Amino acid sequence: MRLPHLLLLPLLLAALPCLPVQAKAKPPAPKRTALIGIFEPSDDPANPPDLVVVAACIGGKRWAETEEAEGLVPKGDRLPLYTLTDGQVGEAAITGDGALDSATVVSYAAVGLRYPATATPLRGREKEYQNAVAGGPTGSGQPLLAVWHAPGSPAPKWVTARELSTENTVYRKVISDWLKAKGISQEVIATVVVGQILQADVNSDKRDEVILAFRTSNTPANEWRPRPTKSNFSYLVMRYVPHGSRKPRTVVLDDTTHVEKRVIGLCDLDSDGWAELVSEVGGLDIWGVQLHHWVGDRFNTVLGCGAGC
Repeated sequence: MRLPHLLLLPLLLAALPCLPVQAKAKPPAPKRTALIGIFEPSDDPANPPDLVVVAACIGGKRWAETEEAEGLVPKGDRLPLYTLTDGQVGEAAITGDGALDSATVVSYAAVGLRYPATATPLRGREKEYQNAVAGGPTGSGQPLLAVWHAPGSPAPKWVTARELSTENTVYRKVISDWLKAKGISQEVIATVVVGQILQADVNSDKRDEVILAFRTSNTPANEWRPRPTKSNFSYLVMRYVPHGSRKPRTVVLDDTTHVEKRVIGLCDLDSDGWAELVSEVGGLDIWGVQLHHWVGDRFNTVLGCGAGC
């Protein structure tokens, strides 16, 4: 006997598994808490501690002042130490609480929030580690950067770069053409000193971007010039191909005129797919580290540390 449709409906519903009244709420996104710092070996190797000086810190969705990272890294935590082109070469074990300009923790360069630490090279990377330590934050070698993230936060992604010769003719022409387009004379262009040519996948698109540092020969100078002129400038720029385009674009990271500059670290601290750029700047009686964060279609300088007059 055929049952009416109205009688079939309750039977079908009863045969189905129980469904929730409303959809399950998505778990909250992990809180991003991470910092990056410059590693400074002790002035006296026989009298530690070494130091990790915080250059930048992100908490949640915002970039935080370094003071807010005071006491953030627990004693005993081990921070990987990286160089720009070698990747991880060592590890720093934190031996005390972070302190601002502490009289008991003396640094020969950067001021700010400092964590005492004891560092060791990775097995098989002793040579790279020692080269970085010998260079130091104010030397000609590759500085060491320490990276930390809180439990439950996404691990920061370190990006290893490749240095090209500063005599590279292709990118010297790129620099020359870019300056010509800005109205710089050939006479001035002939004086340009190229300090760095760097290749790395900064935005996780499987293609290398190119970072260029170049300046006029009369830079750095003692006179403060807040903006570049056509006869005195110092640029740190990045060349990249925007998504959906074939034409390279040049974005300026830093155009402060009285300092030399170079990138010393690339690390995606906030998990947005773009590596934050850590740059080192130096001039007469000044040294510092800056962190540049990609926003929209450019890099913004957000935080840093340093020393000088």
